[in-house]
Amino acid sequence: MAAPRTTAPKVMAVLDDHLRLHDNKLDPKAHQHHVLLLGPDGDDGLCATVKDHEKRLSELEKTNDKIDRLTLAVVTAVVIQLIMAGIKLI
Repeated sequence: MAAPRTTAPKVMAVLDDHLRLHDNKLDPKAHQHHVLLLGPDGDDGLCATVKDHEKRLSELEKTNDKIDRLTLAVVTAVVIQLIMAGIKLI
């Protein structure tokens, strides 16, 4: 007993059937799924939202790094001023 083989034409047939559901909008769930992921015009939706959030997160991480460096610079300047004030008292 040989197991049925999965061949490229079988996979392509299944993929074509699935794409036909999106094109013809016969299956409302498939259409809603498509609109949710890609948006009504194919340029918006969850995919675009995720990309936008990734970009914003990257920018926030860069800003956080700058704030960390600025904080370190301010603390260093305060320590230097305290040391210099202590040296003048001696």
